[in-house]
Amino acid sequence: YITIDEKRTLAREKGVIDSNHSILVSQAENWGITEQTGYLNYLTAYNNLNEYLAIILDDMTIGSTIESAEEMQSLFSSVYSGSSSMEEQFFQLNTGLVSGIDTRGKFELDLQCSSGPTVSIDNIPSTISAMLLLEGVEVTDEYLDSEFTWERVSEDRTADAEWRGGSVQGKSISISASDLVFKHASFLCTWKHFYSDTMFYTKTTSIAVAEEIPGEAAYQTEVISQNGTVFRMGDGFVTVLEVRVWQGGEEITEEFTDADFRWRRKSEDSYADSVWNSAHYSTGGKTITITQDDAIGRCAFFCDLLSKRS
Repeated sequence: YITIDEKRTLAREKGVIDSNHSILVSQAENWGITEQTGYLNYLTAYNNLNEYLAIILDDMTIGSTIESAEEMQSLFSSVYSGSSSMEEQFFQLNTGLVSGIDTRGKFELDLQCSSGPTVSIDNIPSTISAMLLLEGVEVTDEYLDSEFTWERVSEDRTADAEWRGGSVQGKSISISASDLVFKHASFLCTWKHFYSDTMFYTKTTSIAVAEEIPGEAAYQTEVISQNGTVFRMGDGFVTVLEVRVWQGGEEITEEFTDADFRWRRKSEDSYADSVWNSAHYSTGGKTITITQDDAIGRCAFFCDLLSKRS
């Protein structure tokens, strides 16, 4: 039996899966692997879970009975496994384990929105800028605007394909609330530089943007990973997560102290998450260093703002 509260939890998790699904579909289309078995298996798992949850979540005002918890767990597990496999494949493609891509240069691509993670409800334009780093040094100005291409990923894939004519280039784009779908969207930027007829560098990254919440007390937090968000399983890595706080399109991070923030982790292992969260709860800080010891498969790190500014 699934209670109303448990349905809400399922609905939230479905939202996370749907958001990640949009990114996976976009990248699969970008790399031209939509006919590969691994991708088709992932789509089957996603569709099976979607059909299963559609029945359960149809009425959120009452609880529901199910055949077994094992069936639902199996459906979720198949989606998590399939998405992890796809993310591993995209990692290989993005880091050069395919013909033509040069991996000798350690490039990183970062996106920043002038108004933080939100845009104005009054259609005031915001600017998303791409920043290309080589060994930690910004080199954006050394490459052509035409080498940076943009696309939108939202709940309306047909409209995404038609967004701004289907081809947007430049090191920055101007967006407003009219560019969002149901008040949110992700924007992907791909940098691709050919330095010979057959060899090239390429990086792809994305940023999620939502419509601002009206009201003076509406805070938005944004977490940025300095070394990217995808790492190879089994390999050592280090990245620094940094939190930023926005209000009404203005960054106000400096108005808070380290003690105002707490970090937490969410993965498929809730017990291990509880241990990690307990060990880090008293740490606080606007930044936190994450290594392979802190990650369990596909997991997410969150930063909670504990107090309002005085």
